Amino acid sequence: MVSWGRAFRGALATVAWVIVWYIIGGLIILFGILGSIRMGYYGPELASWWWWTLIPAVIIGGFIIGLGYMAAVYKIQSEIMAEEVERRLGPKVPVSRRAKFCPSCGTENPEIRKFCIKCGTALS
Repeated sequence: MVSWGRAFRGALATVAWVIVWYIIGGLIILFGILGSIRMGYYGPELASWWWWTLIPAVIIGGFIIGLGYMAAVYKIQSEIMAEEVERRLGPKVPVSRRAKFCPSCGTENPEIRKFCIKCGTALS
């Protein structure tokens, strides 16, 4: 079971990343709002092209906020789960791989190689 401390650290990290994504998406929306306003005779008013700036900015900003939120949640959750699995199963056991060593220069070569990748000597 994940400790309360680790759970709270994960929650704080998630909130921090969500705030970052809200700021980025909010700035895009804000630029869309500012791009759709022009100064008229009586003060600020919506420009005739407002749908070309505001609507795409709201859609893109909202998409970035939603995607960033989901990415933050999944990233932190997967890190917590991976730590818990590693804690329960023990440290990673390195996978042994076969290699051939060159008799001439000592370079490690993949098993499928017939000649050394460094000096070209035939491998046995």
